[in-house]
Amino acid sequence: MYWQKRFERENPDQKLENTILEIREKHADYGYRRIHAALKNDGWHINKKKVQRIVQKLSLQVTFCGTVPHFCATCCFNKSIKPESD
Repeated sequence: MYWQKRFERENPDQKLENTILEIREKHADYGYRRIHAALKNDGWHINKKKVQRIVQKLSLQVTFCGTVPHFCATCCFNKSIKPESD
């Protein structure tokens, strides 16, 4: 039926995803905005929403706690944990 997803179809954004992964290997603290700027400097004409969607799809989201980028979710969500006192 026409509304069913075709799994055998190849990914049209595979080249873009590979380029995003290469940028991320060089610059581990880049979020989707900086990745979009790097793609634009490389000559890609692409919407920032598409870059953000692909970054989320590849699980490359960077979380920030204050002004320092963190790559684990435990630091932001475990603020209630206090150090043990002697």
